[in-house]
Amino acid sequence: MKYFKSFIIISFIISLFFLYFSYPKQESIVPIGGPFELYDTNNQKIKNSDFHGKYILVYFGYTFCPDICPTALENITGALKGISQKTLDQIVPIFITIDPDRDSLEFLKKYQTMYHPKIIMLRGTKEQTEIAKKNYRVYGQKTTPIPGQKEYLIDHSSIIYLMGKNGEFLTHFSHGTPSLEIINKINEIVK
Repeated sequence: MKYFKSFIIISFIISLFFLYFSYPKQESIVPIGGPFELYDTNNQKIKNSDFHGKYILVYFGYTFCPDICPTALENITGALKGISQKTLDQIVPIFITIDPDRDSLEFLKKYQTMYHPKIIMLRGTKEQTEIAKKNYRVYGQKTTPIPGQKEYLIDHSSIIYLMGKNGEFLTHFSHGTPSLEIINKINEIVK
């Protein structure tokens, strides 16, 4: 009887072991990306579906950002300059402002001249911007201005997303990722 109880316990443990390791694992994946309708610097409506069949390099920021956004855009510009024309033709780089109150289309057009000419600057209404931010899991919140000043900063996440030809998330980079690392990853993915 003693051996029978031991046999039952060991059999039960082995069964649990096999059950645990044979059961398919489901990854917990939070979707990144999705639909948006915004406007480019020529006031043309742009939808995410307009880029179907292309890779999209997406960055959310704002033009009054003192350091993080310019760093990200410089690194994106460096990466775009460093990839082959064949690869560049397959990529659509996009900057989406999270500050539609200050970033007018005219201002975005001027801001665009400081970076790679292929970067598309997009702006929407507050509601359109919130939808895009939500779909890309972007955080952005106005800070309280210093008393006596009108200007404000925006606390925000700073991620460069590389999206696939069907709009699926492929990888991401921080704003400080050097251009060479972005180039290497793009060359690894975009064939």
